[in-house]
Amino acid sequence: MDGIEEARIQLSEIELLLSMFPSKEELIINDQLAFAELRDYVEGRANDPPSSRAQFTIQQRLESADENMVMFSLSCTYPLKYPAVLPEIVVRLRRLTWQRILIRHREDIPLDNNCVNIDAELEKQRRFTGFEETIFDIRGSRGNHMDLGQLYHFLNEKGVGDVFQLYFGIEGR
Repeated sequence: MDGIEEARIQLSEIELLLSMFPSKEELIINDQLAFAELRDYVEGRANDPPSSRAQFTIQQRLESADENMVMFSLSCTYPLKYPAVLPEIVVRLRRLTWQRILIRHREDIPLDNNCVNIDAELEKQRRFTGFEETIFDIRGSRGNHMDLGQLYHFLNEKGVGDVFQLYFGIEGR
């Protein structure tokens, strides 16, 4: 952490969240030691910046349309240089149905900071131009399932065939 200003911002945001979520079940400080180091550094009791990153989790119970309670959690880890560097955020929605898809995939693409035309640089990364609904042939005796092989070939044509394995957990053919 370069300066005390970043530490002040982090501490003030966490204290604001503590006032918004007073229950220990709603806001969990994952690393109490990191929080204590951050507080000591901001209040001048420590000369060295914190050695670990502040982490917290917000948990909420939400009512769903079918009157069941659904657990929602948002975990946040501040990088040492936050707010100059964005935090790591993981959102979990605990609902045990067949529709639950959990994907942990991150793809970082470095952009040229000296680029004169940033729009052209972003356009080079774009895989799809515009939104369109695509319907693949229905297969099988039930008549209600689309051919996922066609979806796989469509994604391959667009250069994102690896997404198929991320979504469905199987290799495409």
